[in-house]
Amino acid sequence: MVIIGALILYALYEMTPKIMGSLNTARPLVIGGVIFGIICLPLILVTIQLFAMRTASAPTFGIQGPDLVIATFAQISGSAIAMYILILLFIAGIVQAFLMDKNKGIFLITLTVLTFVISNFLSYRIPMQPRYLIFMAIIYFIAIALSYKLLFTWLNPRGIVYGFIAFMVIINTPMLVDYYSGYTKEDWRGFSGEIQQLTNPGDRIVVMPGYIHQPLDYYYSNSTDKTIELYADNAKTLEEIYSGSGNSTIYYIVTGDITSADPTGGAVAWLEKNTKQLDGKPGILLLKSG
Repeated sequence: MVIIGALILYALYEMTPKIMGSLNTARPLVIGGVIFGIICLPLILVTIQLFAMRTASAPTFGIQGPDLVIATFAQISGSAIAMYILILLFIAGIVQAFLMDKNKGIFLITLTVLTFVISNFLSYRIPMQPRYLIFMAIIYFIAIALSYKLLFTWLNPRGIVYGFIAFMVIINTPMLVDYYSGYTKEDWRGFSGEIQQLTNPGDRIVVMPGYIHQPLDYYYSNSTDKTIELYADNAKTLEEIYSGSGNSTIYYIVTGDITSADPTGGAVAWLEKNTKQLDGKPGILLLKSG
């Protein structure tokens, strides 16, 4: 909704003089908006529902305010050094866009500014992460690509341009090596193997929050392992499971999403009081009742 909202606002700015002359000129924009709304209606409804749920309480994770802007540019750029260089090229590209066509420059600035203004506001209402603004990479690299023409007027030898490209590859190599040599998300395949070795028939496995059972169950089968899989999102459900477990051992599989599913912190407090931590995988916390 952020990028679509920014595009609509820019379109209104672009068409305002024409609309003031004749309302018929707004017809393509209105038709486009209606078609978009019809096609995306199911997604829009879900978005509204999630927004209402996320804004029911203050964000419990994420980045707020101007820090979100810096973090977004840093993640898109790949490294801190590359970020500073690419931001300079980004600015140079916007200047070149204005030299080519004023409206192109306004377009790039408008989308950039509106995106971060809207995101800055949302960061105090819902959890925000730089990856949510990955679409900014399109705007970012279009402007960077435009900087080539401006720089080439100052640095005619092609060798300088090729050398710069090689330099960017070199400074990003350490990040790329780290990225592709290890896990960047939860290793559910490896984790499911650990669970199978650790559990005994009749043990209870509580997945928190409940919806992460989807990646877990892709690799793990509680029927094959002869365990009982349960879901929980809050302290009340945890207490009910604990009270009805009898002498069964309970294992808790928890990810950082629990702070989003239960922003009150009740579930985390209950776990700290009633469980002990075992070994897990990066991003996946494994706890045991006791």
